[in-house]
Amino acid sequence: MEFTYQAYCGLVKRMAEKGLSFIRYADATSASDNVCILRHDVDFDLAKALEIGRLEAQMDIGKGSGVRSTFFILLNTDFYNPFSTRNKAMMKELLLLGHDIGLHFDENQYAAKEAPEDMLPFIQQEMQTLSMAIGEPVTVVSMHRPSRIMLHADLQITNAINSYSRLFLHQFKYLSDSRKQWREDIDLIINSKTHNCLHLLIHPFWYHDHRTDIRKDLSLFIQASMSERYEELRRNFTNVESVADFKTLTSFH
Repeated sequence: MEFTYQAYCGLVKRMAEKGLSFIRYADATSASDNVCILRHDVDFDLAKALEIGRLEAQMDIGKGSGVRSTFFILLNTDFYNPFSTRNKAMMKELLLLGHDIGLHFDENQYAAKEAPEDMLPFIQQEMQTLSMAIGEPVTVVSMHRPSRIMLHADLQITNAINSYSRLFLHQFKYLSDSRKQWREDIDLIINSKTHNCLHLLIHPFWYHDHRTDIRKDLSLFIQASMSERYEELRRNFTNVESVADFKTLTSFH
């Protein structure tokens, strides 16, 4: 499968044609049948997440509404600030489009603990903080690059669903496009209908209008980041053009 918006929309439509319904985490049960949960980890770029969210909301899958998915937001990251005016607006637009916002929790931001349960107070703290940013309760949590012990801990989180619980890892077929590579043939799995419950992790960062390779994706991101940083300087530094050459500063090879 190509990592383009057109290919992604085609994938979602094929799943709908096979009779799969797209559900929220809160609607999943061990008895779920012919369902799919779409999950998006926002590791680097909220703007890319919003592009996917808009596409999903506009999709015509023959049921009178678009596709609903869950976007997991990092609090402890140097790539974006969830509390900036721009990023809060994008998260709130995702909510208005009918999507859910969840917490993407990074255990590596905290001192090593003896047991996964020791992370629970920090998870609760981050849930509350993200809730303040979006103005709604956060009720779903996914782990960012979880350690093996965290991955298999089946943590029970008060007032929240753990996307790595046994239900979603073992009773659903879990597939991910990490590092722009599907570990299994997703089209084969969908067409075979071997699994009646799918749990797909899609990273919006990898998708574009046209086909690209991973090196190009990273180069585009760095270039865009430099431009964004320069625009922030222009808003906060009087006559920055008089002391900084934009073209020289943002040249990248």
